[in-house]
Order: sequence, then structure tokens, then C-alpha cells
Amino acid sequence: MVRLARFICVALVAVAAPASAGEPALTRIEANVAGGVSVGGGSGASATKVAAYTVGAIIDHAIVADPWVTAQAGVFFEGGDRAGVGVRAGVRVHPAGTRTRFGAAIVSVVAPYTFAGVAASAGYCWPFGGIAACADVEGGAFALGDDLAEGTVAAQLQLVLGMRFDVF
Repeated sequence: MVRLARFICVALVAVAAPASAGEPALTRIEANVAGGVSVGGGSGASATKVAAYTVGAIIDHAIVADPWVTAQAGVFFEGGDRAGVGVRAGVRVHPAGTRTRFGAAIVSVVAPYTFAGVAASAGYCWPFGGIAACADVEGGAFALGDDLAEGTVAAQLQLVLGMRFDVF
């Protein structure tokens, strides 16, 4: 039991420890919530509604130093008028000398229904120590899956709010 408590304390200190001055952390974890609007349609008709809200987690790991590029993988839970579980994988570019970030990802809900597509985002982070508050605007287009009527495409625009933690 004491070993488990020590491990948890060391893990918490490692997550909260800031990266060295002037360098971003190699690995970051982000918890986020999102909500927005979605538009779907086909055959000349479309409908706009409040998008399902999501709660998720993303891990970013640096893959290129200049410009700073990270690979990302994540999981999210969708709620509202129904519930689902999804995954995402993509990249983010963090321009040097700024707190901005731009991303592109493949996104899919995998259970209990399916839909998949692509998403692009632009955001800004306000760092304090090894933690940062982040806000992104993300747009997505979904054309695959059993949750879409044949020949339809759904689009979504979300505001994503998150807390990012430097790991190492």
C-alpha cells in the first residue's frame, strides 16, 4: 500500500512539473470538454441542431522540433440526447514563439453507433507552470458510418475548452 501511495505521489509530481525554460514539454496530456452546433443533410435538405457535447482526453507527443509538431491520440465520450464513445488521431503544429496551435485529425465514434471523418482546429493556450488552460475552435466533416443516412455528410463546429498538463 505504501508503494502504491509513493508511486501516485511521484506520478502527480511528474505530471505537474514544468518543462525546462524555453522548451515545450515532449509529452502533454489534455482533458477537455466541447460543445457546439452540427449540420447534417443530403438530397437537398439540411438540419442544424445543437451538437452532442463531448468530454475527452488527448495525449500529444513531440515528433518534429522546428516547427514544433506533435502527434496526438485521444478518446472521448459523447453525450446529450444519446451517448457514444470515440477515438481520434492526428497532428498539431505549435508555431515557435506563440501560444497558438493548429491541428488536423481523423475522428470516429466507434460505439454504440459509428461515424467517422476529419477535423481541423485552431487554438490558444494560457500556460501557468506545467499546466495550461486551452481553447480551440474545431470544425469537422463526417461522411462514413452507420449513423449517417446514405449519401449524407454531417458537419460540426465546436468550442473546445481544456486543461493541458506537461508530463516530460
